[in-house]
Amino acid sequence: MSLKLYFIRHGETVYSQKGGYCGSLDPELTSVGIKMAEQFAAAYHSIPWVAAYVSPMQPTIATAKPLCTAVGLEMQLRDGLKEIAYGKWEGQLPETVNRDFHDDYVRWLTDPGWNAPTGGERGVDIARRSVRAAWRSHSSDSRDLRELSDRECFGSLPQGNYKNNAM
Repeated sequence: MSLKLYFIRHGETVYSQKGGYCGSLDPELTSVGIKMAEQFAAAYHSIPWVAAYVSPMQPTIATAKPLCTAVGLEMQLRDGLKEIAYGKWEGQLPETVNRDFHDDYVRWLTDPGWNAPTGGERGVDIARRSVRAAWRSHSSDSRDLRELSDRECFGSLPQGNYKNNAM
C-alpha cells in the first residue's frame, strides 16, 4: 500500500509578486495567481484525486477551488498546512529584514530549518505540523492522496503550460 502526497503552493499574491515575506497576512491572489490556479486545474484534473486538504488561507483556497470544482471534491481545511509564520518580518521585503534584523536574517538564510525568522517559526516546526496534518488526514484508503497546501511545488512552476511540467 502506498501513499502519494502532492503539496501544491498557492498562486501568485501581491507579496510573492514583490518578493515580500507573507505567511500569516492572508492576501488574495492576483489576476496572474487566479490564472495559475485555473491552468493547474485544467492540466491536472485527469489525475484520480481522492482528497484535497487545504490550508484555510485565502490564496490557498482560491488556488484549490478550480481543481476541486473540476474534479468534484470538497476542500478539507487543515490549520497545520498554513504558511510559515514570519513573525516580525511579515509584510517586509528582504532588504528591510536584512537591515532591521540582520543577525537573525543571516542565521535564517544559513539554516532555516533550525533558525526562525524573528518571532516566527523554524523550518523543522513547519515540517512537523505539516506532516501531522497530512498524517491525520490519511485514512486506511490505499489509493493516492493528494494535498493542496501553502507549501512547495506550485510556486516553482513557470507560468504557462503546466502539462509540460512534471510535479
